[in-house]
Amino acid sequence: MKETNIIYDSVSNTWSIIVKVVNKSLLQIEYPELTGYKTKEDAEIAYHKAMHQFAMDMENIKSITGVKYT
Repeated sequence: MKETNIIYDSVSNTWSIIVKVVNKSLLQIEYPELTGYKTKEDAEIAYHKAMHQFAMDMENIKSITGVKYT
């Protein structure tokens, strides 16, 4: 299955990822593009780590606020 959030840039010969990040100051979800990965495998590892962190941040916010965060 192809990850649409992992992108190859043929001009710079690098990989980029688009991830979900919780802006803890504003309690908003942002979608930054992180660039410069030399291999697709490096990009996939970084993507999965970022998404795991996002899930942990969401659970933390839910427990602090007591409401479902959307």
